[in-house]
Amino acid sequence: ALRFKRKIIGLKDEFYNRYIMKSFLFEPVVKAFLNNGSRYNLMNSAIIEMFEFIRVEDIKSLTAHVIENYWKALEDVDYVQTFKGLKLRFEQQRERQDNPKLDSMRSILRNHRYRRDARTLEDEEEMWFNTDEDDMEDGEAVVSPSDKTKNDDDIMDPISKFMERKK
Repeated sequence: ALRFKRKIIGLKDEFYNRYIMKSFLFEPVVKAFLNNGSRYNLMNSAIIEMFEFIRVEDIKSLTAHVIENYWKALEDVDYVQTFKGLKLRFEQQRERQDNPKLDSMRSILRNHRYRRDARTLEDEEEMWFNTDEDDMEDGEAVVSPSDKTKNDDDIMDPISKFMERKK
């Protein structure tokens, strides 16, 4: 039954969420969790994972329902931060509802972030596209202008010194 409920919550469908809330279907889950105690077993982990999913995915209706109806029973669970995280999400959600000006300010700030236009090219890309392909023959290596000024003797000199030391 717990796996089935987790799959339904994973659908994130408000119709199912409203049914879960209307029928208080978290009550048997919370009772089973509390009866299990602090034992570390599969059932305990599955229940915590289900509530963690609700917190991480920010399913507002279920978060509000769990905190409003089962917080007194779950607030003493402190070996995981899942329930305290749910409570924090619930309080943040309440703040946004109570003070809509804060939410609108966040959206204004969020919308005016600097974003570089995807169509603008990097300087290096611009240079690459601006080079004339007519100047290069097939198989010719591309040499930067600074490398073209170097003399072949300058390149060979360290190699010849190395070879003399080797002898």
